[in-house]
Amino acid sequence: MHHEFEALPDPDAVARAGAAFVAERARDAVAASGSFHFAVSGGHTPWAMFAELAAEISEAETSPAEPSARPSDPDVQP
Repeated sequence: MHHEFEALPDPDAVARAGAAFVAERARDAVAASGSFHFAVSGGHTPWAMFAELAAEISEAETSPAEPSARPSDPDVQP
């Protein structure tokens, strides 16, 4: 695995970059295997990233190009 270091100007930029990173990998994983699992440390540190990720997910759900869930998935609640 290759890692890159990126200096970002502030915590909000870190949250946005983290959310984009997670969202991209989630989309790739779901497309490849139908599921995505994600774990982070506890505490308040990841909360800003979660807010950005939730906003990105909400935006994707309203996009006609990306349906939010497969209607035939029994695990998806209406």
